[in-house]
Amino acid sequence: MGGMGEYLAKFWWSVFEATGSLTAYLIYKKLISYKRQ
Repeated sequence: MGGMGEYLAKFWWSVFEATGSLTAYLIYKKLISYKRQ
């Protein structure tokens, strides 16, 4: 995976920071775990 996944992870992290949304955090975690495979 490359730039897009990284971009999405940063996007969802900023959503989480701005809103405290647990959903955004879980999506972020999922994207991060994909990146590590």
